[in-house]
Amino acid sequence: MIGISLAVPGGRSASSFWQTPFYLASPAGGGADNGPAALLDLSKERYALTVATEIATAPAALLNTLETKPLSSLLSITRPGAATYVDADGLLKTAPADHPRFDYTNGRRQLLLEGPATNLLPASSDFAGAGWGKGRVSTIADQVGPDGIANSACRLVATTATGAHYTTASTPVSAGVHSLSLFVKHRNHRWFFARIFDGASSFFVCFDLQNGVVSRASAGATGTIELQASGFYRVSVSANTLAASGTIWLGLNQTGTASSAESWTPTGVEEVVIFGAQLESGPRPTSYIATAGSAVTRPADKAQLAAPVVALLRRSAASVLLQGQNLSGVGTMRLMGAEDYFPIISLNQTGDLRFDPSMIIKSGVTQPTSSFGVAISIDRTGPIRSGSYNASPPQSLATQLNATLTKAYIGRDETASPDRFANGWYDQLVIWPFRMTDADLQTKAVPHA
Repeated sequence: MIGISLAVPGGRSASSFWQTPFYLASPAGGGADNGPAALLDLSKERYALTVATEIATAPAALLNTLETKPLSSLLSITRPGAATYVDADGLLKTAPADHPRFDYTNGRRQLLLEGPATNLLPASSDFAGAGWGKGRVSTIADQVGPDGIANSACRLVATTATGAHYTTASTPVSAGVHSLSLFVKHRNHRWFFARIFDGASSFFVCFDLQNGVVSRASAGATGTIELQASGFYRVSVSANTLAASGTIWLGLNQTGTASSAESWTPTGVEEVVIFGAQLESGPRPTSYIATAGSAVTRPADKAQLAAPVVALLRRSAASVLLQGQNLSGVGTMRLMGAEDYFPIISLNQTGDLRFDPSMIIKSGVTQPTSSFGVAISIDRTGPIRSGSYNASPPQSLATQLNATLTKAYIGRDETASPDRFANGWYDQLVIWPFRMTDADLQTKAVPHA
């Protein structure tokens, strides 16, 4: 009989992922480095929670014995309806009601959370149907779309007639900022335009489909272009419209320098591929909402932290790291929110990132945000709280929190007002059961890696 024994050199067992150096921090009151009590690494699909049961009263040193858990033990994600996301294969998929959307738009796995939105265009992809008028173009539904489905996308082909070449649809719009978006793919023509007309002003953007850039935008219009799977770009036009029967134009220009639809004479072979038009309220497009005859509303995501995780936030001292990317909203959005309307971490339209809500962590934060890490700490006995954004010098304030933290959420608060959602992608949430030093707080406040 031969016996074989394997051991880690030095007699130590292999470390768990929550024991790596990044997750260790020094308590502000002194003592040895200690680890977190809850860890939700959404990008790497790793979740762990303390095994302690007396979370409110246990010493911090007893709370860093963790065990792996399913996501549902730390965070519940619900949504009373379907919603789209980009899967790992790059294709546009639809998640059923109450299913989380782990989205790969930014090249890695991230949790996509959004507030409610409505696609006002009644026929989002039926460009060959009667809902879309044709101005010196033909539309043929014979292309594979970004969803990977045959014939879900259309070729938009210019005729040889002289004039502007476009397809058009109309729908009522309210006064305020609106965004028009769609998926478009270069086929054998370079210049593509999208236009919103509110009866008084024309908001026009021309896109270079060879180089993937905005080539021209008219006054009052903002354009974006982002590469998707299978050679598609998602392009958008955002503008502040009057209340009117809005008219949408999607078409082909001869050049990229015009500020409106050009009159020109094609040879009859110029064409691009289009899919998924969407017109919605707000300064930026949200995830695609398919329509087939009438406007459709995507309901809001609700990501609520489980009771043991919230109990960690209610301790006399705690520290939190939240990481994400490309967050945006229309009001004072909650990156983390609490019961009723209370924010934990919020960002307003003037760029002030705040900690509940009187303490400014960082000013001048633009939307959509870059990849970010925001770290906060609290000691209720001081009282003192601190915060750092993307390794900025920590800011501190000697005040208590307003929220009692009976509940806590990612990307929203409890009341779900449309102007409080932080739409975008989330990477990680980590909670330590103590107030860490400001030096460690600054070190932790970095984007996910």
